[in-house]
Amino acid sequence: ALPIYKVAAVVAYYPPVDLRPMADKNSKRFPALNFPAEQAASVSPILHVDAADPPTLLIHGTKDTLVPISNSEKLIEALSKHEVVSDFISLPGAGHGFRDEQRTQASKARLDWFRKHLL
Repeated sequence: ALPIYKVAAVVAYYPPVDLRPMADKNSKRFPALNFPAEQAASVSPILHVDAADPPTLLIHGTKDTLVPISNSEKLIEALSKHEVVSDFISLPGAGHGFRDEQRTQASKARLDWFRKHLL
């Protein structure tokens, strides 16, 4: 039998958390979202949050028009409800895909999070 590994820590940049409205759209831009609608609940992170989840850091820009910041806000709320060690950093004015100082800030936060929870 293969060994079972558990995720020890997570950092998510601008995560889509509910894939149900995105499923079965035959997207050419996002082919990873081309799956049957009946599978969407099984791959929507917001529907699977529980107290066993690993420490999770969410980083999201306030001006993200591709994946609205409300996704991270909903997920941090669910993580907090289940008392999962978690944090949320919103980057003022940042869109989807961090640049310049925002990229530096997100990278530093990511490395600090992994150092804290993995070392």
